[in-house]
Amino acid sequence: MIKIKIIVVVVLFVIGAILGYGISSIKTEPTEIKSSITSLRETGKLEVMSASVNINRKLFITKDDTNEYAAIYNVPGTAVYTVDLSKLEIDYVKSDNGKYKLIVGIPELEQSLNVKEDEAKKLDDYQKGNFTGSAKEGFEEYLTIVKESYDKAKKEISNSEGLISMAKESAKTQISLLIKSLNTENCEIVMYFI
Repeated sequence: MIKIKIIVVVVLFVIGAILGYGISSIKTEPTEIKSSITSLRETGKLEVMSASVNINRKLFITKDDTNEYAAIYNVPGTAVYTVDLSKLEIDYVKSDNGKYKLIVGIPELEQSLNVKEDEAKKLDDYQKGNFTGSAKEGFEEYLTIVKESYDKAKKEISNSEGLISMAKESAKTQISLLIKSLNTENCEIVMYFI
C-alpha cells in the first residue's frame, strides 16, 4: 500500500512537473511586452521606404502604318513601400537568462506608385508636315499610354529585387527600432518575412 502511494505521489509529481513545464512554456505575456505589442500594432501602416522613379512614355499616332505624330514624355513619380503593422505576427520565448526573445513575422510589403502627372515633361516630339490626325485621337492615345506606362512601372517596381531588398532591410530596421523604443530593452529580436 505504501509502495502504491509512493508510486502515485511520484506519478502525480511527474504529471505536475510536465504540466508545470507545459504551463510555463505557454507564452504568458508580461505586461510591458503585451502593451508594447498592442501599441505597435495600433500604429497601422509604416512607410519603410520611398524611391524616386521616372516613367518614360512614348506616344505614336499613326495613319496607314506611317507615324504622323510621335512624342516622348518623362513623368516623375515615387515608389512607396509600406508594412501593415496590424498584421505583424509576434511571438516570444523566455530564455534561461531571463530575457525574452521576440520572434517577429513581418507581413508582405505593400507597394504603391504615386505619379506626378502635373510635372510631366515632353522631351521631344515629331509631327509629319501634313498631319491629318485630330486632337481627339491624340488625347485618346495619350490616355492609353498613361495607363499602359503606369501599369508597366508598377510591375517593374513590384519585380525590382534591388528595391524590394532595400525596403525589406529598412522594414526590419524600423520595426526593430520601434520595438526597442516600447519598453522591450531586455529582448532579443528575431525577424522574418511571412
